[in-house]
Amino acid sequence: MTAWSRRRSTRSARCTSGSPLIFAEVRPLFEEELRRLEHLDEKPERWETAYRRIREIVRLVAPDGRPVPEFLVHIEGEDAWWRWGDEPFPQREDEP
Repeated sequence: MTAWSRRRSTRSARCTSGSPLIFAEVRPLFEEELRRLEHLDEKPERWETAYRRIREIVRLVAPDGRPVPEFLVHIEGEDAWWRWGDEPFPQREDEP
């Protein structure tokens, strides 16, 4: 990805995948996540399930090369936007 926006808490980039075949495998997961995000208020568990699938196979690496412990990333077409935290996000009380 090539970064093109650096707001304080959100980063944006244009996806320029070095390996289109690998990205083709995960693209449907991001498409599904965005579809479910549109209905987050009605069925949050569906979005959470879709995003969990992404987190199982995608990792975010900081510019210094260390893995980012917590992040939220969306990809739509060639555009990506994400947020990250240096600490894991707090768990909800009803989560394991």
